[in-house]
Amino acid sequence: MSDFLKSLSSYDIFNNLLPGVVFCVLTSKMFSVSLIQSDVVTGIFFYYFTGLIISRVGSIVLKPLLEKIRFISFSSYSDFISASQEDPKIEILSEANNMYRTMLSMMMLLALTGAYCFFKEDFEFLAEYSAYIFISLSTILFAFSYRKQTNFIKSRIEKSITKVSNQI
Repeated sequence: MSDFLKSLSSYDIFNNLLPGVVFCVLTSKMFSVSLIQSDVVTGIFFYYFTGLIISRVGSIVLKPLLEKIRFISFSSYSDFISASQEDPKIEILSEANNMYRTMLSMMMLLALTGAYCFFKEDFEFLAEYSAYIFISLSTILFAFSYRKQTNFIKSRIEKSITKVSNQI
């Protein structure tokens, strides 16, 4: 367990573990949903996984939505890679930026959890099929996350190949 905790980067802590813990604590305090884990080991993994879902919702759902309504805009990924090599502080700023996106996502999911708790008694299918809905939505979320990560890797490989080709 201590090896796992030591292996966590600051990104993992601020974008996965912290939002997972905060979400579970707030959900347990505000709504009739107890997500607090009594076992520390189980809790760390559960909170990390919860935070991972929150982070992915921010990346896969929230970010494109905010771009579409022109609330935010980004430079191209290739420009980001180039600029990061010239200015290492961009990586730190990007990590903080991702943390804010994840916290925004957490607040939105907290609101949706509240809506779920409010409406589940009026719409029995929500309570009856909530596990299936969660599994289905999580599967879709992680499929899109996998595709996005694969595209990032591909983009970095192509940038690296182009750079090596230009040096020859």
